[in-house]
Amino acid sequence: MWILVEMVRSFTIFLSFATFAFVQARFCSDSKKGVCEISDSGSFCYHNKTSGQYNCDDQGYCANKENIKGKVGLAGCYATNADDEPTDCCCNKGQLCNLAMAAADPENNPELQKCTYLVDESDQDTLLYKDCLEPYCLSFMHSNLIGTKTTVMHGCETRFIYKHVQAKQDFENYGNNTDWQATEPVYNYPRCSDILENVVPNINGTKRACLDLFFKLNGESVKGKLCCCNGSDNCNEQITWNEPVIRLEDIRSDNNGLANDSYHSLTNTVPFILSLFLSFSFSHYF
Repeated sequence: MWILVEMVRSFTIFLSFATFAFVQARFCSDSKKGVCEISDSGSFCYHNKTSGQYNCDDQGYCANKENIKGKVGLAGCYATNADDEPTDCCCNKGQLCNLAMAAADPENNPELQKCTYLVDESDQDTLLYKDCLEPYCLSFMHSNLIGTKTTVMHGCETRFIYKHVQAKQDFENYGNNTDWQATEPVYNYPRCSDILENVVPNINGTKRACLDLFFKLNGESVKGKLCCCNGSDNCNEQITWNEPVIRLEDIRSDNNGLANDSYHSLTNTVPFILSLFLSFSFSHYF
């Protein structure tokens, strides 16, 4: 009996620590996945000003740079040679820090454009936010089949995916946030980089493409439309239900977004923590 009580006590302490560690996860903007996750112990978000690529230091540039290796709360850009412009940027300070660094210097990050940012629900006041600055603008709208309940969201892809992941984690950890249910179809679809890859830009250099979605929300059949664009400021502002669509089958997508890798690694964290605790407990008491 004493052993059982001590194991429960240890599990409570362990779970508190694990939850704290889980909450401290840090997210980066990722050009292909929307967002990716790093540990909060010296790992880095990465951005290259020349290529316009964002990721979780996939090639290990930041991790292998001697003067910043293992440091936290850091943000800076570096040159390969002393006479070169600093184009390789590393950071582990705050959420989506590689995107924040680029947005603070838009003149040297030409892949960025302003995106209209608002949420308009049929039974509520429109929420209008300051334009966001990202490589891809996004619009997502959904409605019940008779059109009496409609939601339209305009914004930036990375922030959209990040908010979805946050909401889903809140729901799984605390059961207090169901916002992710409406955006889950977008999360499971290809990212804007894939959707726009084979799209021919219009006369002013803007790429725009939309996909139709059909899904269930709170047990009700729902129709939706997901649109991506880039190449000009506020390219998502005028997107409506009437936009022409492309077929999902026509999109060349080798990686169907975060849902297939990064987020699954998050959901695998809980079983890993549980197995680690059991190993610790039984080795400690037996």
